[in-house]
Amino acid sequence: MIEIPKPMKEIVDVKKEDGKIKEELLERASTHNCCILGFIASYRPARITPTKFESAEVGLSEEFGIEQAIFDIKEKLPEINKCFILLNSPGGLVDSSYKIAYLLRKSFDDITVFIPHMALSGGTLIALSGNTIIMGPMSQLSPLDVQLTTEGYQFSTKSVLNAFGRVENYFSKVSVEDAPYPWKSFADQLNPILLEECSSLLQTMKEYTKKILVMGMFSENEDKAEEISERLVYNFPTHDYVINFEKAKELGLKVEYYEKFPNEWNIFREWLASYAPKSTDKHFIRYIIPRKI
Repeated sequence: MIEIPKPMKEIVDVKKEDGKIKEELLERASTHNCCILGFIASYRPARITPTKFESAEVGLSEEFGIEQAIFDIKEKLPEINKCFILLNSPGGLVDSSYKIAYLLRKSFDDITVFIPHMALSGGTLIALSGNTIIMGPMSQLSPLDVQLTTEGYQFSTKSVLNAFGRVENYFSKVSVEDAPYPWKSFADQLNPILLEECSSLLQTMKEYTKKILVMGMFSENEDKAEEISERLVYNFPTHDYVINFEKAKELGLKVEYYEKFPNEWNIFREWLASYAPKSTDKHFIRYIIPRKI
């Protein structure tokens, strides 16, 4: 038995599901001969100080939590290779999201990801670990352009590339001498080191995205994985762009509408609702192991 070291247990929230919905989930797991994994961010942040609140984001807690859940599942049923995942996440750290998606793909051959509401940013990368993604009318994925935060201000790395491109295009048509002051000032403030850093981060995200797609959803079509990775990282106007079922289908992702799994969809929505109002600064990680394979 591999366990989380005691000091780490304080920062993770992972255990076998023991709530009211346990029996319904167990029935679904046994029917489909799969384990069920919940990766759930609530909508209520935790109060850290009288004036400070923190919401769940993908990070260290989630890395160790998913690792522990998979260890527990595989110890009980080492032969299990099918997994249903309930995913609700606003995203978080790029490296943590990638490591979680990678571990899921290495641990299971057949993954179905259910997204009743949101899998954004790093959550989208985790969603791409699925062989199939199940979406409904309020489901949302997001683009994978990396976000940076500096001095409390968050911005997209792609916006830096866009700004440089805009300036380059302008000065290809207008000489520096003829350019109005705002354009000269704008150009002078652009930082080439920041450009290089942002470009490298975007390329890294594209490589991570392609790797996860090639490991699962597009294991036999690397060109398609390359195309979708390019579009998710570079081709959307904003990080908040809503990728709903229709847009995901248009992108070429292997998505199905919730009506394919009506019973599971209703149970997973109820499961999400049971955690949605709970105050936390980390994802709830819960799992169900089927009675028998």
